[in-house]
Amino acid sequence: MRRRSVLVSVLLGAALAASSGAPAAANDRPGVGRLKRAGAVLPGPVAEARADVPEAPEVPAVPEVPEAPVVSRAEVPRAAVRRGVLNVGLGVEPGGKVRQGTVLSYVARVRNAGTAAASGVRVSVVLPAGVGLLGVGGDGCVEQGNGALCRVGSLEVGGSAAVTVSAVVKARAGGEQIARAVVSGGNALEGSGTASVFVRPGTDLAVRLAAPRRAVAGRAFTMVARVVNRGSVAAGRVRVALGTERARIVGLAENCRARGDEGRCDLGRLAPGESATVRVRIVVDPDAHGVIGNFAATASADVGDVDPENNTAVALVEVVAPVVPQGRMLPETGTDPVPLAALGLMLVVTGCLLLRFER
Repeated sequence: MRRRSVLVSVLLGAALAASSGAPAAANDRPGVGRLKRAGAVLPGPVAEARADVPEAPEVPAVPEVPEAPVVSRAEVPRAAVRRGVLNVGLGVEPGGKVRQGTVLSYVARVRNAGTAAASGVRVSVVLPAGVGLLGVGGDGCVEQGNGALCRVGSLEVGGSAAVTVSAVVKARAGGEQIARAVVSGGNALEGSGTASVFVRPGTDLAVRLAAPRRAVAGRAFTMVARVVNRGSVAAGRVRVALGTERARIVGLAENCRARGDEGRCDLGRLAPGESATVRVRIVVDPDAHGVIGNFAATASADVGDVDPENNTAVALVEVVAPVVPQGRMLPETGTDPVPLAALGLMLVVTGCLLLRFER
């Protein structure tokens, strides 16, 4: 009976091992372990083999390493560095939107905001391509390209200086125009600043002047000025300024006014391609004969002009003396002229009297 139960146990363990699909040692098969747990009696050799296996020694626990204490690092105070700090601000007047031909004034203001004096301070102002240099104001300033370079010298702490640059908006300029100022010193931090204007689109007013080639001294003649808007932008508040030499304006239209040798006419608005005409009556001075008179007309508007060279027209007029009618002469004393017939009669009578006295 005992052998039969052992045989049944062995067969049952083999079946369980085959069903798990994993090979196992004779004394360490999964089926045997399960039989043990189920309370089955294993054969002696198997039990002895399991009993001979020494148990693994216990691994001593690793003592916890205490965290390293955080050592605070005291900040080492740094020695204060004394040096100059140069700031510059660049302004422009007038600012905002401008037109061609507008005169601009740039002012660069420099200040030492550091903790030490700044030496060898220099200010450089660079104008944009659409703005032309007119002049530089300030000691130690010279023109440099399309801009200026100024040697300010030394600036104490809190000290300041100003540099002025005059410029004009070019005829072909358009859009935003940005100028730049840079300040530097030998022992100071440098600074920079910018200023901008926006150039409005301009038009092209052209003036034509028609006048006679000759004018008689003391007499009036007519001069015609014609203004044409040749641009693509309408021009408002169009005006024509008139000027004469050794003459005076005696006749103009209702929208014009004259004072001596000058006149001005308000033409209003001229759309692109539109024109206006002004007729002027001029009297040349009586003593101006033998000279060449200059007569000019200049047009302007509330928008810039992209070609200002054709805004002015000049006419040269030769002034001649008045023609004396035949048979009359003009006395220099201002008396009335004497007829030639009466003078001839007087000569005949005088001749007859002389002949009579000779007899």
